[in-house]
Amino acid sequence: MAMVSVATSPVMPDWRAYRSLVEANRPPPREVESPSTLSTVLTGPAIPPRSASRLVASLVSFVDDHVEPVPEELFPPATSRFLEEVAQAARRGMVLDRRDQLAIARSSASSPFEALAICHAGIRQLARGRDTRALGGPIGLGWRCATGRAIAAFPEAWSRGGDPLGDTYHYWANVIAGVCAATLGGLRGRCIARLFHAGPVLMTAVRERTFRRRLFYGNHAAIDRLGLRHGLALGAASSTDDKARGSVGA
Repeated sequence: MAMVSVATSPVMPDWRAYRSLVEANRPPPREVESPSTLSTVLTGPAIPPRSASRLVASLVSFVDDHVEPVPEELFPPATSRFLEEVAQAARRGMVLDRRDQLAIARSSASSPFEALAICHAGIRQLARGRDTRALGGPIGLGWRCATGRAIAAFPEAWSRGGDPLGDTYHYWANVIAGVCAATLGGLRGRCIARLFHAGPVLMTAVRERTFRRRLFYGNHAAIDRLGLRHGLALGAASSTDDKARGSVGA
């Protein structure tokens, strides 16, 4: 059901108002960080939960669009604190790049992977407001966009006209997918990596062209693939660290 909803669910009802607010208040772009920069914030290996299928379904579908149980591991309780801190940053006129976002999440997360999940869940709720079953709400469009002014845009070479919040949650979703793929390895890992690499094309072909659900800020293709590459690198580094620790322990 969750996987079906990503293709058939309605377009965000207030998307035209959202676009107007985004275009009137675009935050400035910040340069793209390297995976090694992000890894210094994580301070340890990002080990994903065991259920890869549940994780994948959660990354590609909003929980308000289906009736399946909420995947709590992808919506940590500390997400509410993350959103409060982002809102405070917005009120102070601050702009948070991806490293800043991860640092805020990591300060209250119980693990490196949970920090990634917090970034994704919190910013996806700001961008689309369709995870209220998991995070509470509803959260008004005005608050979401006012808070979202603190989330840095990607450079236009990567964004290609996308909305900063949409780009950012797509980035974190693909980082998580890449970490999961690299950690699993083997056939399952390759399947996840290929699925998310093909994701933008599938979204355009299935959701927009087949089911006529408008992608009102495009398919975020360049951002998706950037996040996937970064996640694969972080996951590979985590696996290497685990093996090194095992060798020392032996």
